[in-house]
Amino acid sequence: MTLNFCTLFDSNYLTRGLALHESMVRHIPDFHLFIFAFDERSREILTEMALKNTTVISLKEFEDKHLLAVKPDRSIAEYCWTSTSSTILYVLDNFPVENCTYIDADIFFYSSPEPIFQEMGENSILLTEHRYSPKYNKEVKSGKYCVQFVTFKNDEKGRTALTWWRERCLEWCYDRYEDGKFGDQLYLDDWTERFPGVHVMKHLGGGIAAWNVQQYDFKVEYGEAKRTEPVSFTGTNSQAGSSESTGENDSDGSKVATRNTSTSTKITGRELTTGEEFPVIFYHFHYLRFLKGGKIELGRRILSQNVLNIFYKPYILRLNQLKKEITAKYPGFDPNGARKNKLRAVSPAVFLFRKLTGVYNVFEENSFLRN
Repeated sequence: MTLNFCTLFDSNYLTRGLALHESMVRHIPDFHLFIFAFDERSREILTEMALKNTTVISLKEFEDKHLLAVKPDRSIAEYCWTSTSSTILYVLDNFPVENCTYIDADIFFYSSPEPIFQEMGENSILLTEHRYSPKYNKEVKSGKYCVQFVTFKNDEKGRTALTWWRERCLEWCYDRYEDGKFGDQLYLDDWTERFPGVHVMKHLGGGIAAWNVQQYDFKVEYGEAKRTEPVSFTGTNSQAGSSESTGENDSDGSKVATRNTSTSTKITGRELTTGEEFPVIFYHFHYLRFLKGGKIELGRRILSQNVLNIFYKPYILRLNQLKKEITAKYPGFDPNGARKNKLRAVSPAVFLFRKLTGVYNVFEENSFLRN
């Protein structure tokens, strides 16, 4: 059965979206990804790239009168959150699909998500817990569940819950905690009681992120070398790549970016409290920010050197490779979405506190670009 996914992003998240797609091609044999392009630049580039197993949907196609009515009242981030449930419903309404899973554009697959759907079974809705490390638990204000990977079947139970969620997000969806609400996430907290057919993901490998990674150890096993297809901006399919890229001419004379042979990897996690081992299915690179001036910020939670080496360094390296490939063809913007560096405004006391507590995760970008 084809696994259907949808995601949304604009040109500031273009490299993240492309990296997500590459990881899906590598690890999911039968999938389709519906990308909601949230600006015209991303729509044009994605349409020209003609990614494998992908449908690009523009804002003009997607937005209805209800979304347009609330758009002026929402920030860019708030409007994305407001739109999440509507993207899923749009796919279920307009395409002959049995299911659709919304995924954030900044997740990356390391193995097949098939075990997640197997455990979901006959249920109609799948939710993903944050699984916060105790010292970072923000369930009360951010929610028990994370809208990073949420599945709905195209049946009565799935559509009832999805429609309810969309209506709530249209009514209120802001980047603040207010009366038991926060963004689109806190609406999900009572779903196991509110709606039938809801399954909460049990697999520990789904949803590794900075807020829970402290609970696990990880090891990497290197497999056989794999050759990937070239990335082209003239319609050639794209697959997950290795650490080096070179420019070559395709048979039709167009310039493509090819990647050298890479080694496949398997990442295994181990829960520290129980010793349970599990394959990592996906990591959520939430709060990874490129800053102008050549720095990267990774949030304010403790990240071990092992986690930086296994997850962040290869991912950031790939994002920068994709940036080079994109800007060679489409100059004039930053597909990594580098933002103004506001860290200089941090007081010395705050800076010292973050350094002493191990949560000053600001690095020189070049430190992640060396093999």
